[in-house]
Amino acid sequence: MSDSFGELTESGLDSLINIPVADAFVLWITGDQEDEGPSDLVNVDTLAHTMTIGSAGAGTYRITVAATVTGNNNSIKIVRVFINGLPVPGLVNRFRLSPSMDMGPLVINGLRQLNPGDVVDVRFTADGNGDTVIVLNCTLAIHAVLRDV
Repeated sequence: MSDSFGELTESGLDSLINIPVADAFVLWITGDQEDEGPSDLVNVDTLAHTMTIGSAGAGTYRITVAATVTGNNNSIKIVRVFINGLPVPGLVNRFRLSPSMDMGPLVINGLRQLNPGDVVDVRFTADGNGDTVIVLNCTLAIHAVLRDV
């Protein structure tokens, strides 16, 4: 049985995500490096910045996001996993930047059942209108821990 995994990574680009309305999630679109298992299990798309479960990839996956963000001090930065365009309950994390801390870590780790055609992505937001999230580095990784066969 082949290993089913995918990874999108960004490092050192300091990508700016503009948040037009507080708490509106914006797709992370600067994942530039990829790694993936066989395409019938997981397809990593660096143009769409998503991962799609292939025709033979159904199973339980560990979904991990690790990011370092900065932006306006005294604001809350939030990262969340979405599947098929919908926010995933429990796969969210937030960090408040303070005057004495100008960057912060955001980490998510959880298990979810994924089926063929499911699309996984990462989105960011902040708690202020017109706020920004500057992503210093980010990795989205999925790995099957139990595949349906």
